[in-house]
Amino acid sequence: MSEQLTDLCQSKNVQAYFDNELLPMTHDLMKSHIATCRTCSAELQALGQLKELFNLAFGLTSDLTLVLQKYSLASH
Repeated sequence: MSEQLTDLCQSKNVQAYFDNELLPMTHDLMKSHIATCRTCSAELQALGQLKELFNLAFGLTSDLTLVLQKYSLASH
C-alpha cells in the first residue's frame, strides 16, 4: 500500500488501517482521521464486525453468547 494518503476517506485506506498495514506515522494520521470522520469510523466498525462474524463462522470465536450480545446491543 502506498503510504501517501491523498484522500483519507477511501475504503482502501480504512482497510489498510484495519489490517495494520500502514507505517506508524501514517497509521497515526489515519487514526486521528477516523476519530473525527463518521463515515470512516462506521466502516472501521463494520470491518471489525465482519471479522468477528468470520471468526464465529469458522469456529475461531469461543463465546457465542458474548458475540450475540454485542450485536444485539449494537443494533439498538
